[in-house]
Amino acid sequence: MAVHNCRAIIITKVPYANLGDKQVAARLYGDKKHGQSWYAVQTVRGLVQASGRGMRSREDFCQCVAPATRVLTTDLRWVSAESLRVGDGILGFEDAASRESPRHWRNAVVEATGVKILPRIRIVLASGSELIATPEHKWVSRSGQQQDHRWVASVDLRPGHSLCRFVTPWDESRTWETGWLSGFFDGEGCLSLGIGKRNPTVTQVSVSQKPTQTLVQCVQLLSKLGFKTRLKKSTGSAYNGFILGGLAEQMRFLGQIRPMRLLDKFTASPRERRLIAIANDQVVLVEPLEAGPMVTLQSSTGTYMAEGYGAHNTYILDGEFDRLWKEWKGLFPSWWTEALKL
Repeated sequence: MAVHNCRAIIITKVPYANLGDKQVAARLYGDKKHGQSWYAVQTVRGLVQASGRGMRSREDFCQCVAPATRVLTTDLRWVSAESLRVGDGILGFEDAASRESPRHWRNAVVEATGVKILPRIRIVLASGSELIATPEHKWVSRSGQQQDHRWVASVDLRPGHSLCRFVTPWDESRTWETGWLSGFFDGEGCLSLGIGKRNPTVTQVSVSQKPTQTLVQCVQLLSKLGFKTRLKKSTGSAYNGFILGGLAEQMRFLGQIRPMRLLDKFTASPRERRLIAIANDQVVLVEPLEAGPMVTLQSSTGTYMAEGYGAHNTYILDGEFDRLWKEWKGLFPSWWTEALKL
């Protein structure tokens, strides 16, 4: 068998033994002390045997993204997926969410990475962005009138679906304009954390200055770089200038302009800010490509930002398995659990 012919194991349900079998029912219910344990052990053995057809060592893998895909690091830089190494810090977010419990940003660490030749899918979006991923690679998506953001595999995306974009990638600029702004904000700027009343995780980037040519130049340079600002009269003759656009634009400002004092404060702060989509980018085309090099990226949160879209490590088994894992993890071989990032 070719080495790449078994990169996905689909287990449609946890393989519990059939309770209609009289022998199974007798073993489960006839022994009050050990019946449940016996039933769980048989189920775990079935899971290990089934998934072991494709996952046989910690070096095995499932899904990934194209090498050139940009991933957001904890110090607000966009780097190619292929350049990441184990131990690198990247920005992730919570896997699960609901309307009552929305996702939040989280610091993550690269736990595994490599390059393999795998089947690929090309996703073209209305904004002009293109993504290349393996068929089962999942994205935060919404469809039609859905309000909830859900995980959808690349192979299941259709025109009409939308991928949720949370940040817009930026290039680190080394121009005179960004150098001037970096120095100005390092001296006169302010990064305020947790200033919201209804939402206590709101962040604010501002600068305070008298209405001089220096303030005018600051606003003009920010506008030239695509930042929207607002001036507000402060005490005395001073004005406060604010970076508008919410957290996504504040992150772009810190990552692109890089005023080190403010950037260090942001990097060291707890990742308690809500993950809010700045756009729902509609899928225009989904098409298969020939197999090619793909990066097998795995993060500690199981999530990361790929070109500004929410991306997911692929997990093979579901929530019911998770319950079995927590109760009976001693029965699973260590190499198997490491390969599946459990």
